[in-house]
Amino acid sequence: MRRKIHIKGLVIVVLAAVVVWMAAGSVADDVMPTVRRGGVVVHTVGEQKSDMARMVEAYESLSSRYLSMVQQNLSMMSNTDQQILNKLDSLEKKIDELGKKINVIAEQTAPKTKPRPIGDNAKARD
Repeated sequence: MRRKIHIKGLVIVVLAAVVVWMAAGSVADDVMPTVRRGGVVVHTVGEQKSDMARMVEAYESLSSRYLSMVQQNLSMMSNTDQQILNKLDSLEKKIDELGKKINVIAEQTAPKTKPRPIGDNAKARD
């Protein structure tokens, strides 16, 4: 009786192992493409990347993202600088116009005679 139980257990373990092996084989077929050469089935495995290769790819990706961000910021700074220059040009034109108006007003309100120093008036009286 014990022997039958041991045999049943052994058969169940073997069947479970076969089922797991077949399931792993079907998953491996999905992961590893098979190629038939002649009458032989050849399983191929994709390229495995080393840690260094992954680090280099991550660094290149990070560098390209940083470069694009810097280019965007430089473009925005260029636009801002252009706006500032345009504003300064318009302010300079307005200041020139005000300077001309002030000169006209100064000419109109200036006395017609040239003022003399106070010391000159005292000598002229003597």
